[in-house]
Amino acid sequence: MFKSLATKLPAVLTAASLAVAFAASPAHAGLEIQLQSGGTTYTQSGSSPLVVSQSIGNFTTTADIGTSTLAPTLDLSSVDISSSAGGTLIITLSADGFTSPVGAATWLSQFSGNFLSGQASVTLQTYVDVSNTLLGTGTLLSTLSDTATPFGLSATAQATTNGLFALTEVLTIVTTGETHVSLDASIAAPEPASVALLSSSLIGLGIAARRKRKAA
Repeated sequence: MFKSLATKLPAVLTAASLAVAFAASPAHAGLEIQLQSGGTTYTQSGSSPLVVSQSIGNFTTTADIGTSTLAPTLDLSSVDISSSAGGTLIITLSADGFTSPVGAATWLSQFSGNFLSGQASVTLQTYVDVSNTLLGTGTLLSTLSDTATPFGLSATAQATTNGLFALTEVLTIVTTGETHVSLDASIAAPEPASVALLSSSLIGLGIAARRKRKAA
C-alpha cells in the first residue's frame, strides 16, 4: 500500500499481515478525486481504481491508483507530483456508500513519502462524513504533516457511524519552487490488533528516517 516505503518495511509486515489488516473486498462504486490549485479545479469520478494524470496551475500530478473497498478502506497511492514553481496543490479523494463498521470504530490514517527534489510541506487530513457526501469533511479523524524526507506517519482516531457514510482524504502540498515528490496516503478501519501492528511499524520507520537525517 505504501509503495514509496515498501522496501523499507520491517519483516513483521509480511503479505500475510497486510492481508489480515485489509481483507480483500469488492471495489467500491462511488469514487471521486478533485485537484485544486491557483483558482482552478479539476474533478474526475469513476469506479475503483481511479487513475488520474492532470496538469493544474504550476503542478503536474499523476495519481496511479485511487482505490476503495467495502472493508472499508480508501487509498490514494503512488501519487507523483512535480511543480515548476511555488504554489499550493490540494488533492481530495473520496468514496461514499460505506455501510460498515456500524457504531464506534478505530480508524487508522497512514501517510508516507519522499521528496525526490526541491522542498515541500505536505499535510494529510482524513475524514468520516456521516451525511454520505462525496468530498464531505464532516468529522476530522487525523492530521499528519511533514517537511522532511523520507517520512512515514500514522495516527488512530475514534469515530461513530450509524448508516451510510463517506470517507475523504485531503492532501495539501505547498512548494516554494521546482519540486518533485512521491506520496502515499490511506485510511481504514482494520481490526485492533492490525492497527497496533501497522502503527508500531510506521513509528519505527519514522524513527529510522529521523536518525538518517541527523546522521546526514
